[in-house]
Amino acid sequence: MAGILFNIPTSVVLFDDDFTGTNGDPPNSNIWSIVGDSADVFIQDNQLRTQVAGTSEDNGVASLFKISGDFSLQVDFDMVTGYGSGTDHSFFITVQHVGETFYNSMRIYLNSFSEYLFRIQRWVNGGYGSYTGPGQQSSGSFKLSRSGTLWQPALDLGSGYVNIAGPQGIGSDDVEISLVNSVWGSVADCKVDFDNFTITEGTTSLI
Repeated sequence: MAGILFNIPTSVVLFDDDFTGTNGDPPNSNIWSIVGDSADVFIQDNQLRTQVAGTSEDNGVASLFKISGDFSLQVDFDMVTGYGSGTDHSFFITVQHVGETFYNSMRIYLNSFSEYLFRIQRWVNGGYGSYTGPGQQSSGSFKLSRSGTLWQPALDLGSGYVNIAGPQGIGSDDVEISLVNSVWGSVADCKVDFDNFTITEGTTSLI
């Protein structure tokens, strides 16, 4: 089972899931729910393995916790297979206001079909903007910080964090997180690992 510094239901200001566990174990069910097929979301080499194959499949996790106030979070990612495959395959790290879908949210994704570039997408009040991140690489680290209503995304592809666009005014409501591997074309085997999910500022509690 995943290693966690998380006291439920008491609010805390430090959260750290490094997905430590026996290969094949599910992620910590106290803090993550499974998105999609549970057989394709599990601990592998002390990381969260998400895998997809076939068509129109989304597998990953959604948080059972929310973050309140100003926060800073980061998560490492590695597209183990599928990078550069030329298929409609990607992964998404999404942070959105609790109970909402798409609107008032921000996500990073790597689209292996569209030039293999990292992109930041944000939705605000029914509209969205999209910004291209640095470099072309299958692994790295994503960071998102919020101060008041302003959200600042950044990427580290090996040379330190680089801000993507400027701070985005998205709102100050409580947020939830999802880490999802997605395919909407036809692929044989695509795997994405997530690791070192950390919140270094903010208050967390169960949704």
